[in-house]
Amino acid sequence: MRTIPRQFKVDAIAATVAFLLICSLSELAVAAGTQLVIRRTVGYDVAYPLSDIVDLTYGTSDLNVTTSGGTESYPLSTIDYVEFVPDGLPTGVDDSGVPVVPTHLYQNYPNPFNPQTQIAFDLPSAGRAEIRIYDVLGRRIRTLVDGNRPAGRQILGWDGRDDSGKEVASGTYFYRLVAPGVDESRKMVIVR
Repeated sequence: MRTIPRQFKVDAIAATVAFLLICSLSELAVAAGTQLVIRRTVGYDVAYPLSDIVDLTYGTSDLNVTTSGGTESYPLSTIDYVEFVPDGLPTGVDDSGVPVVPTHLYQNYPNPFNPQTQIAFDLPSAGRAEIRIYDVLGRRIRTLVDGNRPAGRQILGWDGRDDSGKEVASGTYFYRLVAPGVDESRKMVIVR
């Protein structure tokens, strides 16, 4: 399970709430067709069209989303992160509220890092997946996964070592997910 420091979660949620308070929710929703998606470590992700949100508040322990249908509270300890997703992109929840897990590669955390980091990705169904790490010249440094994986969120650790166990130098590296229907890469930085 990925652990994010509580203060970081509170600050990120506060920034989201402040952004929504500064902007007109209806203007944002109409202009971008945007949804607020709450990614959760426990239970299912939830999505709200911004045009449906009447109020959004947070306290010391909960994030509260009020729509015309009522208020839902989500404990901060169960929120991985909150994001805005334009209509048409996968949110993790379909129109009937059924969870949908798209194949997705997340940004590593922490980044930059020393001495280790976590890399997370989602698979909609069990199947073959590869996670490999490359240097800036495109040379493969480490293979973290190469084989069948179960459906759902996968979280891997990388200790900054290559396949032979040797520590790699400070610098920029790339990690790549290759799975059925997806080939995604992200950048990370090691600071020694």
